Amino acid sequence: MTQETIRASVVLATIGGPDKSERLEEVLAALEQIEEVEEIVVVWQGDPDSPLIPSGYRGLRVILSGTKASSHARNAGAEFATSDWLWFLDDDTVPVGSDYLRRAARYLAENDCQFAIANVRTSGEISVAPRIEQSFLYDTPGGVREFWEPGLLIPRQLFLAYRYDERLGPGCLHASSEGHDLGLRLVIGGVKGIRHADLELDHPPLILDDSYGNKIAFYAFGNGLVLLRYGFYLRYAVVLAKTLAKILIAALRLKFREAKWTVIRLWALLLGPLLLPQSPFVRGAPPRELKAAPKLKSVRGGA
Repeated sequence: MTQETIRASVVLATIGGPDKSERLEEVLAALEQIEEVEEIVVVWQGDPDSPLIPSGYRGLRVILSGTKASSHARNAGAEFATSDWLWFLDDDTVPVGSDYLRRAARYLAENDCQFAIANVRTSGEISVAPRIEQSFLYDTPGGVREFWEPGLLIPRQLFLAYRYDERLGPGCLHASSEGHDLGLRLVIGGVKGIRHADLELDHPPLILDDSYGNKIAFYAFGNGLVLLRYGFYLRYAVVLAKTLAKILIAALRLKFREAKWTVIRLWALLLGPLLLPQSPFVRGAPPRELKAAPKLKSVRGGA
């Protein structure tokens, strides 16, 4: 594969909110420093009458979607994007280094790969995903692991041929593993990818609030479903055994909050494969681009 330059459309889904605007500013400011970013397609899933999207950034486009579901939003953003490559990010994932896409192009060419997945850099009590120290390839179904959705860099036409399963991911009953599912379908289709340790995204730690238990349950629904969907029965059994072991260890250490969360995860891993995946509830008109900018809230000094 020969690839000297990758020029990409960033696809970024958000439900917004005042608590997210500051971090979103950091993401957009970092993207402005990456000259190979041709446009930033923000898919707004919040209140259609008051999108809280900072204005004034180079290449910024806002797509309004009444459906609060990440896979649906990412697929919609890919449809509106115009660059040859898509780079999926979340509203709290900041790419590390203004040469990110130049490095990605080099690593893809060196390894003869067609898509790349990011590494995760985070701190705090609970990381959103494990950080890797060594890069690895996605070239067999069994090797598809830790397929993190934010950071996926892929040719647009290739993505549109596969897309995210809109019945998986945040906003759905099975609220995770949409990346794992997509990665498996890509590899089964003969597409080779890489998760590279040097392609880092900065992500804040998970917040341990009252909703954390619900997140664990809905995420585990997706984890169990996708493992069994593709016949990974042994891996599913190992996950169950490890989860049970964590419950026992947490209880012995008198970490009852941790034990409770792990019990929830075990229950959801068992139940998820028994539940029929559901498409998200579609509200309002199909996604459309916001042409009039005055409604956008500017955090850069002036609306």
